[in-house]
Amino acid sequence: MKEEVCGKVTVVSMGPERAEKTLRDALARGADDAVLLTDKGFSSSNTWATSYTLAMAIKKIGDCDLFF
Repeated sequence: MKEEVCGKVTVVSMGPERAEKTLRDALARGADDAVLLTDKGFSSSNTWATSYTLAMAIKKIGDCDLFF
């Protein structure tokens, strides 16, 4: 899809530092950038808090046409 629309792929994840491995895998598979949101305060996040945090990160990243 990235090549079809000449787009940029940024992978965003929220989790502990060990999630970095997954982000590195995404970069190896062709993602252009990766962002890891990690904080001890996130450890007990429910689905609402997680989705809100990810949404705020996407908003801060800026121009986004599609996200999964």
